[in-house]
Amino acid sequence: TADVYDVTHASGQSDGSVTAEVVDPSSVTGHDYKVVFDDSDPNNIVWHLIDDTDEDTLLKDQTNQAGDDDYLVVDGILVRVSGPDFNIKSIVETQNADGPVDPPDNVGWSWNSTHEFYVSTDVSGSNFSRMNWRGRIGIDDWEIRFTATGSEYYDWDTDEKWPNRCPFEVWNIGPGTPDDPADDKRIQIFTLDDDDIHAGR
Repeated sequence: TADVYDVTHASGQSDGSVTAEVVDPSSVTGHDYKVVFDDSDPNNIVWHLIDDTDEDTLLKDQTNQAGDDDYLVVDGILVRVSGPDFNIKSIVETQNADGPVDPPDNVGWSWNSTHEFYVSTDVSGSNFSRMNWRGRIGIDDWEIRFTATGSEYYDWDTDEKWPNRCPFEVWNIGPGTPDDPADDKRIQIFTLDDDDIHAGR
C-alpha cells in the first residue's frame, strides 16, 4: 500500500484537510511542499501546490476538494485536498444580559442558556444549508448582538426601510478573531417577508 502522510496546518482558518500519498517513490524529490488557498473569488475557491524548496508552483488554480482520487500526481506524490462542508459550522450563544456564557451554548435548534429562544431555518432538523442559499457564506464569524437601540432594517424585495427597528445588530467579526475588534464590521439588515407580516402596516 502507498504511504500516506498528514500535512501540518501552518496558518489560516479552515476545517479542511490535506494529505500526501506517495504513489511513485522513484519520482520523489525530498523537497518541501505547501498548499495555498486563494479565496479572492468566494464563489470559486482554488488551491495551488507549491514546491517550497524550489519556490515553484507545480499545480495552479485547482478546484477539487472532494477528497476523492481525481487529483494530479506531481513528483510521485498525490496531494489530496478535502474541504469541509461549505455551510454553517455552529450557532452558539456566547453572552447574555448576565454576562459571558461559558462554555458557549449551542442554540442551533436547541434552547439557549435561559430557555428563551433558539435559531432555526425553514428546513427541519439541524440542516442550516438554507442560511447559505446564495453560496456566499465565506469563512468569517458573525455575531447577532441584542442592544437597547437595535438596528434599522429593510425589505429585501423593495429596499424600503421598515418604520420600526429590530432589537439586534449584525456584525461580521472576521475569521477566527472574536477578541479582536479591529476587523469587526457592522452589517446592514434586510428581511425577506415571505409571510407578509408587515402587510397593511
